Amino acid sequence: MNTKTWLLCLYALLGGYQISQASSQLIICGDRPGEIYFTGVHPRFEGLTGFYFSSNSGETLSLLNNQNPPYFLTDNFVKDADDSTFHSFGYDLSYGYADYLTTDNGQHWTFVNEIIDNAYTYASGVIPGEIYCVAPYPIENHIQKSINYGQFYNLCTTTGINDSSLGISDIALGSDSGEVYIITGNGGLFHSSDNGENFTWLNNIHQAWGIPPYNTQILKSSSPGEIYAFWGLDSNVKTIWRIYNYGTAVDTIGIFGLWINWKCSPAISNTPGEVFFYAVAPDMVPGGTMRIYHTTNDGQSWEMFEHTVPNGVKPFNIQASPNNISLSLYPNPANASFNLQYDLNQAQNVIIDLINPQGQMLWQNNIGFQLPGTHTLNYRNDRLPSGTYLLRLQINDGEVIRSITIVK
Repeated sequence: MNTKTWLLCLYALLGGYQISQASSQLIICGDRPGEIYFTGVHPRFEGLTGFYFSSNSGETLSLLNNQNPPYFLTDNFVKDADDSTFHSFGYDLSYGYADYLTTDNGQHWTFVNEIIDNAYTYASGVIPGEIYCVAPYPIENHIQKSINYGQFYNLCTTTGINDSSLGISDIALGSDSGEVYIITGNGGLFHSSDNGENFTWLNNIHQAWGIPPYNTQILKSSSPGEIYAFWGLDSNVKTIWRIYNYGTAVDTIGIFGLWINWKCSPAISNTPGEVFFYAVAPDMVPGGTMRIYHTTNDGQSWEMFEHTVPNGVKPFNIQASPNNISLSLYPNPANASFNLQYDLNQAQNVIIDLINPQGQMLWQNNIGFQLPGTHTLNYRNDRLPSGTYLLRLQINDGEVIRSITIVK
């Protein structure tokens, strides 16, 4: 098993998605009032992320990836200016950290580009296909821009950032074309009106208003000269501020008391005054609790919808083999060691998963391209406890699943 496979297995076993830094985005708004998309706990697959949609501000939800959740989907995703189009920045077995794109509201995802990792902050523009991000190491204190959905990036000059000794912490776009905001690690807030080429200093949000300078996220607004800020990554108190008049005024629009283990993120609608605050706790395995807070008047009043995602473990589903593949396991029952044999009638890309009775993927072996013929693999895991497991063999045009019983 290669390094990427072990990393993904560890990722799932440790509970799936984690917020790594301020720019992680759990929830984004659609193009219509009350329309939201967000990542959360999955009812059927432990360690994998559910991708949800609501058209009524979170009162009712639809799980968009109920059957086949992509393993790469994370909490770091942005909405493109195109309707139904999103980017997800996560880990993929084939490419490592990668940018994936959906144009049908998360039903299908396609690979766009490899990225350094998913810790860098991204922001989508007001023009379809436009996306900004902080330039990767070792390029310091710069941002870069793509106009073709992240396939290629051009470095912006990013001049005028004169107090960025701690680097660029987060980036947000304004409502006007070319309007870009940057916050630095010491709280400096900067504004650009020419697509990130030249910046002017607006204020220091920590010195002026006491907003923490570390792990603070800034978000796009629907009005020129206005952004929102959020802090609470490592605190029981989560706070949202509205910063307006080009950094000269601020309002506190929401303070939420939640446990540290609640993962939280706000989202700003295209409708002035409409803000969402989302909190999720993976308090079941799989499953958990999700809350959506909603205001249409910049926090003067909030409504809240809470959803308990029940533990709906995916049942074993022993499928018939596709016409171009056969699969057998022996001995079965087995101790720690067993053989897997399959015949390919044509060349295929082959992936093998081991799944426990709770529906959790224990490991994945991305074998890659194989020629037609009979193939035999031996698997041994002395620490695998007694029980019935699934071996899933995936090929280009289907999959076949067989059960294997381990007796110690």
